[in-house]
Amino acid sequence: MRAQRVLGFLLFCGSVWAQQYVISTIAGGAAPPTPVAAAKASVGDPTRVAVDAAGNVYFSSLHSIFKVDSSGTMTRFAGNGRPGNSGDGGQASSAQLLFPMGLAVDAAGNIFVADRDANVVRRIATTGIIQTVAGNGTPGYQGDGGPATTAQLNAPFAVAVDGQGNVFIADTNNVVVRRVTPDGTISTYAGSGARGFAGDGGAARNAWFDGPEGVAVDANGVLYIADTFNGRIRRVAADGTITTAAGVGSTGVFGGDNGPPASAALSLPTDVAVDRSGNPYIADFGNSRVRMVANGVITTVAGRNNGAPIVEGEEAVNARLDGPTGVAVDRNGNFFFVEAGVGSGTGLARGDFKVWKVSAGLLTTLAGNGLASFGGDGAAATTAQFDTPTGVAIDAGGNVLIVDSQNQRLRKISRGVITTIAGTGTAGFNGEVVLPATAQLNTPRGVAADAYGNYFVADTGNRRVREGQPGGNFFTKAGNGNASYFGDGLPATQASVNQPEGVAGDAAGNTYIADTFDNVVRKVTTDGVIHTIAGFGTPGFSGDGGAATAAKLNRPRGVAVDAQGNVYVADTGNNRIRKIDPLGNISTVAGDGSTEFIPGDGIATQQGLTDPRGVAVDRAGNIYVAETGHNRVRRVSTGGTITTIAGNGQCCYTGDGGLGTAAQLNQPWGIAVDSAGNIYVADSGNNAIRLLAPVSANIQVGAVVNAASNLPGPVAPGELVVLYGAGLAGVQSVLFNGVAGPLVYTSAGQTGTAVPYATTGGTVQVVAQASGTASSPVTVAVAATAPGVFTQDGSGRGQAAAVNQNGTPNGTGSPATAGSVISLFATGEGQTSPAGVDGKTAGSAAPTPIAPVSVTIGGVGATVNYAGGVPGSIAGVMQVNAVVPGGVSGSVPVVVTVGGVSSQGGVTVVVK
Repeated sequence: MRAQRVLGFLLFCGSVWAQQYVISTIAGGAAPPTPVAAAKASVGDPTRVAVDAAGNVYFSSLHSIFKVDSSGTMTRFAGNGRPGNSGDGGQASSAQLLFPMGLAVDAAGNIFVADRDANVVRRIATTGIIQTVAGNGTPGYQGDGGPATTAQLNAPFAVAVDGQGNVFIADTNNVVVRRVTPDGTISTYAGSGARGFAGDGGAARNAWFDGPEGVAVDANGVLYIADTFNGRIRRVAADGTITTAAGVGSTGVFGGDNGPPASAALSLPTDVAVDRSGNPYIADFGNSRVRMVANGVITTVAGRNNGAPIVEGEEAVNARLDGPTGVAVDRNGNFFFVEAGVGSGTGLARGDFKVWKVSAGLLTTLAGNGLASFGGDGAAATTAQFDTPTGVAIDAGGNVLIVDSQNQRLRKISRGVITTIAGTGTAGFNGEVVLPATAQLNTPRGVAADAYGNYFVADTGNRRVREGQPGGNFFTKAGNGNASYFGDGLPATQASVNQPEGVAGDAAGNTYIADTFDNVVRKVTTDGVIHTIAGFGTPGFSGDGGAATAAKLNRPRGVAVDAQGNVYVADTGNNRIRKIDPLGNISTVAGDGSTEFIPGDGIATQQGLTDPRGVAVDRAGNIYVAETGHNRVRRVSTGGTITTIAGNGQCCYTGDGGLGTAAQLNQPWGIAVDSAGNIYVADSGNNAIRLLAPVSANIQVGAVVNAASNLPGPVAPGELVVLYGAGLAGVQSVLFNGVAGPLVYTSAGQTGTAVPYATTGGTVQVVAQASGTASSPVTVAVAATAPGVFTQDGSGRGQAAAVNQNGTPNGTGSPATAGSVISLFATGEGQTSPAGVDGKTAGSAAPTPIAPVSVTIGGVGATVNYAGGVPGSIAGVMQVNAVVPGGVSGSVPVVVTVGGVSSQGGVTVVVK
């Protein structure tokens, strides 16, 4: 009771000073579901590729490493799809990676990853455990001669491993190649740290490079380096002498096929691989080719930079490529390559979102369906894939509308399930009036909805605003497709709007448009006529305190309207939020034009904002800002005070299940607020929709205990737990680091649930949600196992809930006998094989715990015949069948140990 009073007091104090929010992900943000046929999967922008001795192919994409086996099945091998740097010491598939690039496989089958933006190199052992082997995560250049894990790297693009276990790292932004010896010591192997071209014929340590992005090592220890911006492949002999193996140093030109490789023209070679014969394969990015050097001659083995699109099964040398960035060769002479992606570092256009295989000269798809990141329609929104969601809105029915910008779609979440409601996925424009399902969009950015179920899309690339009606057509609301600033006083469909990014509506049915590249805000009245209400077409900043039509705006990207008719504008280029009142006057309500972030609350007009793109307003008049450049969400109260409610200012993706202010966001763009005060954020860089639920003092979680032992302590994946607190009767979900656990029961004072099997790390934040509000997070330790034995009275002590071999409940009236089997029931056994599924009942092939299980009865070891799931029971309940040992009698203690952790004391069974 005392603890509840303290918690209530703290919640009250927090509510006095500022409303807090719990953050979670309601859609997207995860890697594509696997296993799946590789050629049918969306694989993002693959950047690099590797192949192991068994012929399995690995490629990096979507902040993950994927594996394609010989059957063509793709699985997620490492990374959980959420950008970040975490997970060392655990399973690689649960770790966070941050733009992983180059991959390498050693003789033992361990995989090495150049985790570029995390500034580390990581190793995935054959056991699946991931560990950092080089870099401390801070970009820089220091540490030579010491432990590699304390050294600094700077954007490592590639990694290679020789037969002796030396690891070579393309330390790209330091313009050197580093080496980590088997004892873990790091040194600079090639490069002086000077940028340029020099050193051929001398010691590699004194050479100059310019952006080395690829490394490979042959069986003799010869190292090849893709010296990207020098347009060369450099070769470091075993004695440390460096020479040019291919390329004359030109960029932007192609030449030299069928001649000496040192006379050939390469253009931005980004990667290199070596086959069993020591022949280098080169990803000649700028020339859109893969080239090979053999017998002193260079040739093209795949690609050209013109011609018709790729035809599956055609000769690789005839295929039109768009810039290969990674290449690998298997033992049989087949080679694999990927094309340019957003994360390639090239800054150029995307490729085909595929991994290609060339065998016997013919080109086929190994992985990728041609879509960067799209999937999940018809399934739970949390399994969906987005590609840069930029807009979000809530319709009259409470459904969430999402602009999936690079997928050229408008999607909807209804009752947790996601679907596409407009857009075919192909960028274009196919008519002023079409059906939503057949409509083509072109990089849409914003969305709004009205009280009648109509929705409005800022179809940015088509220079139009489109409207969809429930069960009806999808038609142009404003814009004629031209870029000029034109049309005020005319029907909106005859006017020109220039790449509009924001749209909003008021209660009267008027539509407001952030006409971004015209530097104005337009209004379409109910009679269909368009007018400018702010700005006059010239970018800049001026006009506060006067008529909005005489003011200057600078690339306005978001717009919102409150119940009083005030229009709020994300004046992005001016780093301000501005308000147009019903009389047509303009003022700044947030931002002072600077980009400085000042911690803590302050006067909104005296604090900086950076690249604010989204704006929303609630019923009370509070303003919410998606501050894209600072990775934060800000709230401006009706009194003019600005507060950060989400984002700690760092990229990229952490914090689900905790307070929003402790979380990481990645370029939040669109923002919306519903009638309950929930805030929805299009977290564009994380390809996710995040929810900020207001913390309520009416929902309190006081303790999280094992459902069997009734004791607090660390929780294990799959464990059944009970939350004790207040206001829990209406709980609709319990989140563990933002992942919902299956509800078992709920009442005013307690709620039963199960810890999701995806729970990892040292702690987890537990939050109860109900009716659009949330409890304050409770932090609980996480352990691999945390067993508790169920008892007959549910207290966690006394007579175990055990069943004798004859089917009778164990107890004084029906004791077990020596040599018979007694069945105990427990929870907290941790991960299982096959992997546990949240909320699923155990079937005939019941999952068994991965950790070893043992039992003592009366202090004597008992043989365990079975430990695993209980058919018909929810996942997380474990049955343990043990043989009662001889020499014990009476009411004796029973202990179940899983993975070295024992169940609670004070539990007994009766033996005669």
